[in-house]
Amino acid sequence: MISITDFKAEKLYDGYLKMQRFSEQLPQLISRLECIKMIHEESGDLSSKIEAIKKNEGLINNSLKENKEVLDRVTKLILVIVII
Repeated sequence: MISITDFKAEKLYDGYLKMQRFSEQLPQLISRLECIKMIHEESGDLSSKIEAIKKNEGLINNSLKENKEVLDRVTKLILVIVII
């Protein structure tokens, strides 16, 4: 029969072995977490850049539409002048 002291010592040793395995994996885990953090931060930057691009795309489309309308009016005006 195992004494309480032996039982406690065995449990402590088992805990030590588990922690030792974790301590060997800890540097790799920290490295992975740092990479995930960096990816997360970069995705936030990318998201704001995409929104800015979409905004600029809308401005460019509006400008193109306005330029086309002006070109159409100038073309009609030139045709009127040529016909007269």
